[in-house]
Amino acid sequence: MTDRPIKMGIVGCGNSARNIHYPKLKDLRHQFEVVACYDVDGARAAGIADLYGGARPYTDRAAFFAHPGLVAALEAGKHVILEKPMCSTHEEGVRLMDAAKRAGKVLTVYHSRRWDPEFIEARWAVSQGHFGDIRMFETIVCSNLLNVEWLVDWGVHLIDQCMVICGGKPLEVSCAVTFPDKAETGGGPWTASIRLDNGRLGVASMKTGAIGSYPRFAIMGDKGGCAWPGAGERWTAGKLKFDEQELVTDLPTIYRGQGQEPLQLGETHIPVHAFYPNLHGVLNGVGELAVKPEEALVVIDVMRACLASVAKGGRVVTV
Repeated sequence: MTDRPIKMGIVGCGNSARNIHYPKLKDLRHQFEVVACYDVDGARAAGIADLYGGARPYTDRAAFFAHPGLVAALEAGKHVILEKPMCSTHEEGVRLMDAAKRAGKVLTVYHSRRWDPEFIEARWAVSQGHFGDIRMFETIVCSNLLNVEWLVDWGVHLIDQCMVICGGKPLEVSCAVTFPDKAETGGGPWTASIRLDNGRLGVASMKTGAIGSYPRFAIMGDKGGCAWPGAGERWTAGKLKFDEQELVTDLPTIYRGQGQEPLQLGETHIPVHAFYPNLHGVLNGVGELAVKPEEALVVIDVMRACLASVAKGGRVVTV
């Protein structure tokens, strides 16, 4: 394959196509060309087609895919990017991966919160060994989103962040939500604890309705720990600069424990391997896929375990 613009089709012309993917793709027209989009709502399909600059809108899946269905897209010889979450069940995810392997095509999932500036920072600091062996990683979001679908909205992002930092295989999950009778939709504030086979603990927590000053992450290892701040205030203050290739930031202090000098990292330049440039490289035979479908499937397994735990009153369930 030559290093030429890759033609893309978009399925679903709602908020994500307009406000999440377009801001990334509009500056990458030399790498990706959106030529078709599909939605059951003709006006939405036409609007996105116009936004992406002359793409052809479809309201008929048969015309878009040649025959209906996502597996059909893979079997028809198309690479596929899925929005998160990857699927609804483990079995569905396995079918998708099997179809991609049979077709020899790329299947990936847009886990966009891997590219939050503060997550790039924290992931880099962990990879450099500044915390030593990670024992616990907690990812925390506070918002006034009182009626969102907690698990498929922010939940999938936070679980994915836990898995990326902690690594290993999830063994057990316990999850508590404030309104368990609404567990499939707006469960309110919630916390999930994930125990992994490498001895690490991942904690995902959303403090819905609690607006205030909280750390974005809490990271603890055998060499130190840190309550990692969010990027917003530092960005506004000019202490953080971010693009598709590099993050320049003033990193927070990592504390080493009583009687030991803290680690002052200061201004740091961190390379960024953004989702779409990474995908373009992979499709041209360069680099390793940033989000592997196997990773996305583990997130689905943890999500299903969270719902099972909620149904049992927050008891521990196996993954």
